[in-house]
Amino acid sequence: MNWLQKLAQSWLDRSSEEKQSIIQDFIERWNIPTTPDGKVILYHGTRSAPQIRQQGKFLKGTYFSPDPDYAQHAGGQNQKGRGKMVLMKIKVDPMLVSPGIHWVAETDIPVEEVP
Repeated sequence: MNWLQKLAQSWLDRSSEEKQSIIQDFIERWNIPTTPDGKVILYHGTRSAPQIRQQGKFLKGTYFSPDPDYAQHAGGQNQKGRGKMVLMKIKVDPMLVSPGIHWVAETDIPVEEVP
């Protein structure tokens, strides 16, 4: 079974070890930067950055991308006319998101921006 087939199975039903293996494949294949504490650097394009920062979390179902250009484009498409577009660079515990073209928050995730 290749890595795409593995990913197609239900993410939530996977063991921690399976998730770690798949995430590591993504990190290596796409050269996704990581922090010393094991978090991945992802991007979220939004016109709601002040509200996200104020609530201190990204809500379950939020999309992220390892590609800043894609995140900015996707965020702008989803929220036209709602204020200035902001690209948020954040670090995320990879066990809290399901990887793919979009990395999706499987639970609420604390906002940890990277300068």
